[in-house]
Amino acid sequence: MIGRSYKETASAFYVSYGMWQKSDKGFINGISGNVDLDVSYKNYPEIMKSKGLNGFSKSNSSTNTKYFEYTVKKGDTL
Repeated sequence: MIGRSYKETASAFYVSYGMWQKSDKGFINGISGNVDLDVSYKNYPEIMKSKGLNGFSKSNSSTNTKYFEYTVKKGDTL
């Protein structure tokens, strides 16, 4: 589930989330105002590629990467 705020003092419960919103007060050069800082526990680009989502051609390859790094680039959209 996307959109839940992450707090270090969160109560002890277990729910399987793929992404946490760590903060809504991030900063990125070239963007005015605050930006969300999110932590992803799933490789969403690979999931989208393997399922043919968001304009990707469906592929059978899977890297099974648990962690990856992505830097926001000018022109990226959500």
